[in-house]
Amino acid sequence: MKYPVALILAVGLLAGCQPQSRLVGKWRGDLALSTATMHIEIEHNVDHTYDARTVIGPVTMRQKGTWRLEGDNLTTKTTWTDVQGPGVPSEQLRLTREHLAKSVGKEAHATIKFEGNDKIVESGSQNGQLTLSRVK
Repeated sequence: MKYPVALILAVGLLAGCQPQSRLVGKWRGDLALSTATMHIEIEHNVDHTYDARTVIGPVTMRQKGTWRLEGDNLTTKTTWTDVQGPGVPSEQLRLTREHLAKSVGKEAHATIKFEGNDKIVESGSQNGQLTLSRVK
């Protein structure tokens, strides 16, 4: 029996595909700090890019970058940052922007543990342990 070339190629490509990482998707969590609570939302995309949004009071910080997961070791590399804060003194925003900009081009490492498919516990970051729940 002869098979169409397209079918043979499709089967060959599917056989070589890796399953998508369980990390792909949108995640949300809160982290209590000594003076405030950080509200964190991060989306890990299938192309290994991420978009993160962190809100602390009136300040919103955004980061974009790349990620890779090797076992339970998550490595991220920030490529872009932004800070907004309506009503926040301009000097405070400037200092926050400068601090966040220092992460651009640098790798950050954390250990993550999946608890089922919809919860991640991340440790190893400078702020302690963070639990994220899948949004989508």
